[in-house]
Amino acid sequence: MLDGRVTFHAGDASEPAGPGDYAYGPRNVPQRFEVGDEGCRMLFILTPGGLDELIMATSEPAGSRMLPPQPGEALDVDRLKAIVARYGCELLI
Repeated sequence: MLDGRVTFHAGDASEPAGPGDYAYGPRNVPQRFEVGDEGCRMLFILTPGGLDELIMATSEPAGSRMLPPQPGEALDVDRLKAIVARYGCELLI
């Protein structure tokens, strides 16, 4: 973690983190993170490589400086699940 606060979740474990902290997410264990109210900056080191391609495939340029989904816009979960499946991952919602 570079700045801000985050809570990392890996399987059933949860761990808050702030500047200077790090987290490890083991392979084949569901992982997610929740960003604190003030936002955050973090550095990801991912292995094996290739997750950047999944992120690009599921991304689109922001229309404004607001976290998506914007009010009134529905998230197309089925579309995202199909994309991440092509990269050998599973979206857990």
